[in-house]
Amino acid sequence: MTVAGASLFVHILPFIEQQSLFDQLAPDEVALWANNNTWADSEPAVQIAVGTRPDAYACPSNGELQLVSEQLHGVSFSPATGSYAGSMGSCGPSFTCNDINDAQQDPALRINAKYSNNGMFFYSTQLRLSQVTDGTSNTIFVGETIDGHFSKQSNIWTNGNRGQSSMRSSATPLNFPMGLDSGTGLLIGMGGAEASNGRFSSTHPGGANFTYADGHVGFITENIDHVTYQQASTRDRGEVISE
Repeated sequence: MTVAGASLFVHILPFIEQQSLFDQLAPDEVALWANNNTWADSEPAVQIAVGTRPDAYACPSNGELQLVSEQLHGVSFSPATGSYAGSMGSCGPSFTCNDINDAQQDPALRINAKYSNNGMFFYSTQLRLSQVTDGTSNTIFVGETIDGHFSKQSNIWTNGNRGQSSMRSSATPLNFPMGLDSGTGLLIGMGGAEASNGRFSSTHPGGANFTYADGHVGFITENIDHVTYQQASTRDRGEVISE
């Protein structure tokens, strides 16, 4: 941190310590991670909040996770990382993919992974639990990630970026190697050293933990059939989970 930055931090810290982290992020006032990122230059208190990680956002088993991300996502300071991400569904990180329909990939069912995905978290949409017609106990809500400080697998906990940060999909098999293409396509627009396959992953032997839409936590093994794994991440496709 520069001397000027340190001075700014000393003056702001007593004020922000009196607020909750939610208030510091000022979500009703600041469009975090908007395309122009103007908040990053004009909201120093928000910068400090974005550089802070709640203890609960770092999985105890993810001991290699560093506090800040190598992938700054267009800002000039170091944003804090996290261990968890919301489930976008079965499509991603490419813009479009074949939907999962009764365990068959139907070429006619192409959907936009960014704006109309079949999971619980995607751009510009709010969902109600009543829309989870596959059943809240059968639908993945949040899963684990590792390596969130690396550009290829960046997880900035305040950033809802698809395929990286706090939104992932089951398009790439669970615990698939970082930065490699599983046949579903690497993250659009982030080639070379920063290409992410949008995987869920953990350091737990043989799989990862997931929270479901009803709040329970379950362990999914990494040798799960890929189609079954994708079905578990969709909210309203009517699949019968076979595993």
